[in-house]
Amino acid sequence: MTAITRVAGIGPAMAMELAKAGITTAEQLAAVAPGALTAIHGIGTLSAPRLIAAASLVAEPVPVDTPETAKAAKPKKAKTAKKTKDKDKDKDKDKDKDKDKDKDKPEDPKNVK
Repeated sequence: MTAITRVAGIGPAMAMELAKAGITTAEQLAAVAPGALTAIHGIGTLSAPRLIAAASLVAEPVPVDTPETAKAAKPKKAKTAKKTKDKDKDKDKDKDKDKDKDKDKPEDPKNVK
């Protein structure tokens, strides 16, 4: 993490004001919305975007996911989805059995022409 005082335009007094708002690193400052900064004493609508841009220049880059970390973070498939598919297959089998049963039944003499 990069010290907030390494950001151009942030001195000890401004660092204290930012700390009161919970912003203590350049990375935190770079991630803040300009509107949130204007609520801090000493930061106006013109200086907020400038401070954010300056913080972005000195902030450590955010690590990018590697294939290994992306795979580890990938949510696992729900087991219930498979069970649902199995239930659907069972229903289809039951329908097929019912059709086969109907074939074996003698025809109703009333419906025969």
